[in-house]
Amino acid sequence: MGIARRLLIVLGIFLVAGGTAAAGSGTGNYRVKLDFTNADGLVTGNDVLIHGVKAGKVESLDLGTDVAVVTVSVADAFAPLHGGTKAVVRSLGLLGNHYVEVIPGPDSGPELANGAEIDISSTTSPT
Repeated sequence: MGIARRLLIVLGIFLVAGGTAAAGSGTGNYRVKLDFTNADGLVTGNDVLIHGVKAGKVESLDLGTDVAVVTVSVADAFAPLHGGTKAVVRSLGLLGNHYVEVIPGPDSGPELANGAEIDISSTTSPT
């Protein structure tokens, strides 16, 4: 095997590894606030899943008026979300880690602006 071919193979491996790492690392700058009546079990850093795929993370938890306001970041590949989006706090098991499942609204709905807030009529809290 020639040196040029070996260099191309090594370069290809680095490109594939770098692309995979970039696709799964970090999240985008798109954030939404989710109002829950109860955010028990959620902590900063918990995953946000869309269609079963890790799409972001919980950035912060704050207390609003009678609600827990959970700010989540969403990867650019899943942004923007649209009107009709719903969110559910789920658990990986009885004692498992919690995560937020986001069910996107239809693409035909209005786009939710960065920083938009989804109220408790569209969220489900843990029981």
